[in-house]
Amino acid sequence: MKNIVCALALPPEFLEGIRLAAPEYNVIAGRAKELDRDVFRQAEVIFGWSPAIIEGCLHDDSPLRWIQLWTAGADYIPMDTLRKHDVMLTTAGGCIPSR
Repeated sequence: MKNIVCALALPPEFLEGIRLAAPEYNVIAGRAKELDRDVFRQAEVIFGWSPAIIEGCLHDDSPLRWIQLWTAGADYIPMDTLRKHDVMLTTAGGCIPSR
């Protein structure tokens, strides 16, 4: 099964929404510092950012294909490395919380 890693502690209803939208994925969530590094290495999709992504995911045989940032800015992301590994990056630019 393919993995989505949410590198942030999300409310259960948000996680359930992700699971319903992507039933073919195993959704793993938690604070990036508390997650096992292996979950990043096995992820096809990552929501959030962590140094573990650079260390474990950006290599030739990585399944990682998409990173969705929680922020609008992405100036701290190694874009050349993402391009080299064909990883798409999207940001939260223009998103307005509905709380």
